[in-house]
Amino acid sequence: MPEYGGMDAAARQKIETVNQLLLKAGNQHGARLLSLVDEVEIGTGEPWNPTSVVLRVRPLFLGLFRPADLDAIAAGFSQLKVFGRQNDEHRVTVAPALADPFAPTGLGSGTETMQLCDAIAEALHPVSAYKLPDVCRSFGLADGDSDEAMGSKRAYVRHRISDWSLDQLLRLGNAVVEKHYLPFLWGLLQVSAGSRTGVMPAFKNLIFAADGPKPELRLVDAVSNTIEITRNAQFCLVYDRPLTGDELTWADLVTWWAASPAGQGASGQEAARQLWRRLWRSLDRDRDPEADPGPERQMFPGLRGRTRQVRRPSPGADSPGLPAL
Repeated sequence: MPEYGGMDAAARQKIETVNQLLLKAGNQHGARLLSLVDEVEIGTGEPWNPTSVVLRVRPLFLGLFRPADLDAIAAGFSQLKVFGRQNDEHRVTVAPALADPFAPTGLGSGTETMQLCDAIAEALHPVSAYKLPDVCRSFGLADGDSDEAMGSKRAYVRHRISDWSLDQLLRLGNAVVEKHYLPFLWGLLQVSAGSRTGVMPAFKNLIFAADGPKPELRLVDAVSNTIEITRNAQFCLVYDRPLTGDELTWADLVTWWAASPAGQGASGQEAARQLWRRLWRSLDRDRDPEADPGPERQMFPGLRGRTRQVRRPSPGADSPGLPAL
């Protein structure tokens, strides 16, 4: 996988400042998520006004950023304002970093075990060759000497763990990352933990309800099936939350809408009505407005009636709710 770009000094300084604010607030998880950022796009404007911030990370790590994490990071960026109202917060989103196709292959290539091997070796690389054998021994790796480590510190580590199982590498990685922190290694461990515990990543490619020109898409990463909207994104909806159960329900969709900028903080029936109106605008877009209702608008009232009969009383209630799709 090609290497990813960096960020300028000013953006890096802001990221580091927000990182320190998160740590000061006791949010180590948020600070570590921020360490995964390869690029940042900060909107321009007056220093007292909130603006948009786009954090670009490797496609593999997109699902690690939950809405609550982005809210905490946004609060950190809002503290960087020179002055202004306290409740005027920045809006932070996460997007895939753009890889340089001409850069040499680096971290992030190969199978999960290969990536873990490379990341563990990279995390231990700052250790001096003289001390590396003792450090490796403390983590349970086979003995060696400093002469071997002098040849290549990365090769020294890889040689000792290349035949380890995935479970062994995960245990080693978790031990190493606490003493020799490397963002990429931490991110890999979080992705692996999520897949093993059944915690679903954010929904991918659920782009729907265009009420204008259809969105134009670009495949960013074929391995993780990550796509990016390159044009007409303002006309469509993108559901980007993880599944909370076995399926996406209408109640989930309404909760997501209420929390989105379009929902403007509406709740309950008002949020549902707003979402219905927005979905209605997207139906039968290719039909003549003067013609009879098309199949989509004919079907929609029946679906609306079903949501009134089968509705989860509130987000998190016991009833599973009507499937949204």
